[in-house]
Amino acid sequence: LLDQYMGEAKFLRALFYFDLARAYGGVPLVTTGEPDLELTRASRERVYDLIEADLRDAIDLLDEKSSIPADQLGRATRGAAAALLSRTYLYQNEYDSAEFFALQVINSGQYDLEPDFDNANGIEGEHGVESVFEIGGIGQPGGLEAGANEYARAQGVRGTPNRGFGFNRPSLDLINSFEPGDPRMESTVIFLGETLDGLLIEGDGATEDEIRDENDVIIEIEAYNQKVWTPGTRVFESMGHNYRVIRFAEVLLNAAEALNENDKPAEALIHLNRVRARAREGNDAILSEITTLDKGELQAAILNERRHELALEGHRLWDLIRTGNAPAVLGPLGFEAGKHELLPIPQLEIDLTQGRLTQNPGWE
Repeated sequence: LLDQYMGEAKFLRALFYFDLARAYGGVPLVTTGEPDLELTRASRERVYDLIEADLRDAIDLLDEKSSIPADQLGRATRGAAAALLSRTYLYQNEYDSAEFFALQVINSGQYDLEPDFDNANGIEGEHGVESVFEIGGIGQPGGLEAGANEYARAQGVRGTPNRGFGFNRPSLDLINSFEPGDPRMESTVIFLGETLDGLLIEGDGATEDEIRDENDVIIEIEAYNQKVWTPGTRVFESMGHNYRVIRFAEVLLNAAEALNENDKPAEALIHLNRVRARAREGNDAILSEITTLDKGELQAAILNERRHELALEGHRLWDLIRTGNAPAVLGPLGFEAGKHELLPIPQLEIDLTQGRLTQNPGWE
């Protein structure tokens, strides 16, 4: 039991530090119950070293998902630790290790793709075969103290029906980028005028249905994230959504990317096309198999697949940054190379430490 708790704690610490390092770069490392009150920022490399050590320990300490009792699903597992470690190495361009740990998860036999893409994030797939690590929520009155999950409420339909605040809306560019007939587009985007679980989506009256540029071309529409949809008519029911932090589909795409970078394109195609096969839902007329063995072309295909398979799940910005594509893609929207790869350190934190925490480049 002590091993289990220690493994879970190390997994969670690694997860939290990964999000911090990805967003802010180096941050203070607190690893004892009585930390130095004059800590400064560690380098990002040191933070990643801690993450890797914690996750390797967690792999040794934790059980596989199949060993978790049904009433305790949601606990960290060996597969979750290996999957997060694969992601961590991918972000550092350490492709040998990223490949090794992604394949460890794939070959464990613990996970598979949901036959229906809707269930990969929906209520029917909670703690299901595709879920590697998810955070549960209870959609009952009482708020956070009662176990509510704010992840879905923040992104829920705004207005009518009132299911949330309407953040993280799909862009028109994303909508138009799906391949013709890709069923994932309809499963990802809620459009005004459609009906879900008997509810007509009318949206927010204060939000423009369409925004046009100076040439009268539509550049934005009011639409919402369908991946966080839960049945119900009230806001608190949205807070019963289970947030999938790591899906098996991501692990497959991690493996594909790492294998391609390691000059194993034929093996990479197996995992990439497995994701596409599920997406086409038995319709062989769409989403044809990728066959290119050219390294650059295959990398582009894998990143494109990540955009559509993992859309609105919190990967896109970081994928663009880690692959160096952010300036080209986001530059027209204001992205500045050398600055926007990292978020600014909150000024309050700098003030509280009397300047011991320094600001990130470009944000001074």
